[in-house]
Formats: sequence, structure tokens, C-alpha cells
Amino acid sequence: MAVPSAFYDSGFEPDMPRNDETQVDTAVLEKISEWLSLPVELTAVIMWLYGAAGAGKSVIAQAMAEILESQQQLLATFFFSCDDPSRNHIKSVIATLAYNITLSVPESRPLITATIEMDPHYESHLWDSFLYGAPDLDFAGLIVTLRCPDIQ
Repeated sequence: MAVPSAFYDSGFEPDMPRNDETQVDTAVLEKISEWLSLPVELTAVIMWLYGAAGAGKSVIAQAMAEILESQQQLLATFFFSCDDPSRNHIKSVIATLAYNITLSVPESRPLITATIEMDPHYESHLWDSFLYGAPDLDFAGLIVTLRCPDIQ
């Protein structure tokens, strides 16, 4: 089931980083923007933004979502939150992203609906393939990582 509170524009406002910065780290935003401008065949297709609690990951992701939405390039988002039981696990990620995609690209709805109708358990099967590997899926090279600056 999709989780609307995980959308970037759900009204959730991430806490500012604990390093007392009032601005989003523009160097990180520029790095992400550069990565996004690369041709898909030359880069990983997922960026994993990581760092310590309070480093500003959610603030950076929120800023990027807003930038991409203003450029009509945002496809889908899922914002995790340890404080929200509907967003503190992976169970609803795929359904939420799929729903977001149908809103962003209405032409995708029949394809997504057909996938669900063919395999009602597609989400758990996809996670199993991703987490435990599948002989026909190769995830190597699909993910690039970017570490948030350490808290000062």
C-alpha cells in the first residue's frame, strides 16, 4: 500500500542538520545535480545518500526533490522516518514509488497495473531479488554513494 506521508510534498519538514547550518550544503546539491546530468548508460541509476543522524540527509533530499519538481524532472520519492511507523521500514517503498510514478507519468499506469495483476506479490519478489540476489538480475554498478558531511 502506498504511503502518502512519504512523498516529498506531504507537508513533512525535515529537521535542520545538527551542525547549526541554516542552509543546505550547496556543494552536495551540485554534486547530485552533476550526477543527474550524466547519461543513464554512463552512471549508476540509484544514489544512496548516507551519513550520521542529523547530518542533513533529509534536508538535502527535500531540496533536491523541490529543485527537480520545479524542473519537471521529479519522478518519485520516498522519505523514511524513524518516528513514523508507516515510513520506518521498506514494506511500502515499491508501492509508494509505483504510485508516484503513475502520478508523474500517467501513461505508466497500465504497465504498473498489469505487473501487479500478473504477480500480486511483485513487491516481495522484487525485494527478495534485490536483497538476496537473483541469477537474472545484476545490481552491481547500479548504486553510487554520496556521504553527507560529518556533523561539526
